Formats: sequence, structure tokens, C-alpha cells
Amino acid sequence: MQTRGLLVLLISKAAGHPLSSVDYMDAETSAGISQRQRSLAEMTEMIYSAHLIHRGILNLHPNLVMQSKTAQDLHFGNKMSVLSGDFLLASVWKGLGELRNTKVVELMSRAIGDFMEGQFIVETESGNPEDNATKKYWEERNFLRVASLQANSCQSALALATHDESLQVHGYEFGRNFSLAWQAFNELQPFLQDFAATPVGAPPTLPFDIMSAPILLHVEQAGKSLDAYRTKTCDGRTTVDYKRLHELIVSGPGVARTRQLIERYSDKALSALRHLEAGEAVSALENIVHAVRE
Repeated sequence: MQTRGLLVLLISKAAGHPLSSVDYMDAETSAGISQRQRSLAEMTEMIYSAHLIHRGILNLHPNLVMQSKTAQDLHFGNKMSVLSGDFLLASVWKGLGELRNTKVVELMSRAIGDFMEGQFIVETESGNPEDNATKKYWEERNFLRVASLQANSCQSALALATHDESLQVHGYEFGRNFSLAWQAFNELQPFLQDFAATPVGAPPTLPFDIMSAPILLHVEQAGKSLDAYRTKTCDGRTTVDYKRLHELIVSGPGVARTRQLIERYSDKALSALRHLEAGEAVSALENIVHAVRE
């Protein structure tokens, strides 16, 4: 069980079960978590895994596939990725139907739709931080890509236990704000250490996301272009000088503002947890939030 599923289990245990809840009388309920909530946690991980598999599909030119044995192997790998991801999603839909809760189906369907919309935004955005250099854009982008799944799965876990609407909203807010804090924390890490280029012979990877929080917040605060990180190749194409960009961000306001962003979202996540009864599960959730803050 990975972090996303773990959070679903912990918030299920932290909230408990109302005496009127059907799950409370469920013979399969153990350790304060019903079997349906455990299934939901597993489905949360399956949705994320399917998204990662689909995102790994390579864009291959048809002519290249016909001419190269390596490209044919990659094309076959693409087909397997599509089938594997679709199989996981089909299993999720089957599992959601077995939960027999229309609200949970609606919430998790929204999360899957947000995943697709978020990926579309990533594939179509310009790649110039100046075009969308606002905290609002970063939040909307990463809510769709990261936070929607956690927010809706946490709310769904409480809905399965028939908690009232207000508590479900607090579960949603916890999942949303923790995920955004977590995303900002991950995006900050490359700028807390020396720039590391891709080793010779290793597969090409980007050192960091051009649209990450430190960069967008740097541009928003500085209010000026980052032309210094762009270089022209001999054939006229524009490339990114990641080392120079790294130096600009480290010496600018982006790092400090990202730390403030993490603190703001983590404070909201902790505030949502205060509506749950104190116990081991709540303490575990608070410790996870504090780990992101530090």
C-alpha cells in the first residue's frame, strides 16, 4: 500500500463509524476500517498506477515504426501499456460498482476525469513560465494532476461510513491541501541541492519541471522574463539551460515563497484534522503532514 491508499485507510480509522452506519455492523470491519474502505484504498492506488502507465506511452512516428526494430519493440510496449492501464481502470470501475454507493462512484469518476484533464493541460501548455506565472494557475494545474484523487478518495471513505456531509467536506479538504503541500515539497527539492546534470550514458531526464512552484513563484514575484535560461541551438531552436535556470531560482524569491506555500497548505490540512476525534490515526496523519513541512 502506497501513500495515497494509506491516507485513505488512516482517515477512515480516524473518523470511525457512526452507530447508525451499515459498515459499523459489517462483520468484515476490523481495526475500525471496513472492507469497503479497504477496497477503496486499493482502488485509489490502482487509479494512480493506471495514470502512470498511460503517461509512459511514447509518441512514435508511424514511418519509424515500420523501419526500425527498436521502434517496433517500443510500439509493442505502448500497446501493452495501454492494455495494462485500461485493465486497471476496468477493475476500478468493477470495484466501484460493488461498493453500491452512487455518491462514491460520482466522486471517484470526477477524480479520474480530473486526471485526464490535468494531463491534457500539461501536454498543451506553452512551457514558458511567464505565460502562467501565478499561484492560482499552479494550484489549478496540480489539483487536477495530483490533489483531486486524494481529496475525492478521502471524502469517499467517509461517505462509505455514512458520516455527515460536513465531516466529508473536512476529509476532502485534508486530502486536497495535503496533496498540494506534498507536490510543492517535491518540486522544491531540486533547488535545495546543487544542480545535477544527467550522467553520461543515462537515459535523458529533465532535472525539474519548468512549471514547478519555485519557478512560477519566482516569475510572479520578480515580474520579469527568464530569457537568461533560454539558449538557441545552431538550427534555430530554443532550448532550456537548466543549470542557469537553477542558479536563477536558487538566488531569487521562488524558494522562500514555495516554503510559504507548503506551510499554508499544510496548515489547512492540519486544520481539517482537528474536526476528527484525537487518536492514533489522527496522530499518524499529523506526523505525515509535519514531515512534509520540514
